[in-house]
Amino acid sequence: ENSYQTIQLILYNCIRKPVIFTLKHLNSAKNSLNRLKNILVDLKESNEKINTKNFELAKKQFTKFLNDDLSTPRALSYMWEILRDERLNNSTKYSLVIEFDKVFGLDLEKEEKVLVPEEIKDLVKKREDARNKKDFLTADKYRDEIKRKGFVVEDKEKESVVKKI
Repeated sequence: ENSYQTIQLILYNCIRKPVIFTLKHLNSAKNSLNRLKNILVDLKESNEKINTKNFELAKKQFTKFLNDDLSTPRALSYMWEILRDERLNNSTKYSLVIEFDKVFGLDLEKEEKVLVPEEIKDLVKKREDARNKKDFLTADKYRDEIKRKGFVVEDKEKESVVKKI
């Protein structure tokens, strides 16, 4: 996992600029990578048809950034713009990011199984119990504690999903 974080950190820098390596930058890269992976898990579930016209236009723009002195910071920024673009459907976003990852080499398509510690599972159970009792103040306290321990709880239709931050 550290190699992925380091690669992402390096991608934030232009090829002609020196890499400024700090633990703060490394941690920021780790958080961004985890956030990206969590977004992709949600996008992958989409059954929408890929809009090939939008896909090709975005791919062309991405290539343009790379051809401009290998501007990986701009290309990476563009990838995040794609993820925020409400005009694109989720399948198109997912496919574009996976296509872009052929350049970044972060293995984003590879699903990683996150092992959730028993302590976190217990906190999630207590949170669900509090929610079922409509004690939302206590449920929020459990959510905050789970977050402090490096996980996030997302409430889906029938279950709560725990993800690593």
